[in-house]
Amino acid sequence: GCIHDYTLNTQDLVKLQGANVFIENGLEMENFTDKILQTYNQIEIIDSSRNLTNLIKNEQETNGHVWTSIENYSSQVSTIADRLSEINPQNEEVYQRNKENYVKKLEELKKQYETELSKLKGKQAISLNESFNYLAREVGMEVTAIETDHEESTLSAETIHTLVDKMKQEQIQIILIDENDNTKNAELLAKETGAKKIGR
Repeated sequence: GCIHDYTLNTQDLVKLQGANVFIENGLEMENFTDKILQTYNQIEIIDSSRNLTNLIKNEQETNGHVWTSIENYSSQVSTIADRLSEINPQNEEVYQRNKENYVKKLEELKKQYETELSKLKGKQAISLNESFNYLAREVGMEVTAIETDHEESTLSAETIHTLVDKMKQEQIQIILIDENDNTKNAELLAKETGAKKIGR
């Protein structure tokens, strides 16, 4: 299922029984947090996006897929560890050590990305899944993001026509798509423009 459509059920609430902390991504990705607090008002909610400033926004909303940016993800890890240290100070040393080790691994991963994905820097792409937009920006790609409902959404004929024209005019040869998305949109764009589909 899609995280955007996820609904907390009774079994999920039972799993939270006895928990002291619930860690959320934030930025309205978890629309069920209020339900958790109504059932377990003693639970501490850690919003891992609390200190993020490097956000992608449009007129309607903020793109909540912040963890796909390594820079943002590192900040989230630090926020979680620091808040856990406040809630559970007797284990602060463990949290901080784990944070340092994890952030170091993320820094190494970022260097690997910068090396292996350097050929994508400056490239233009059409993104049919907003989860790629942070990563694409971080590797230096110029992305035109298209709003979809992922696996259920078929773009209108008018939108497809507009995109095909744009891709031809601007010589956009990359389409970003997730393996669980509706692939018909990407296949049609690729057929009409010769662009390559990439994603996970």
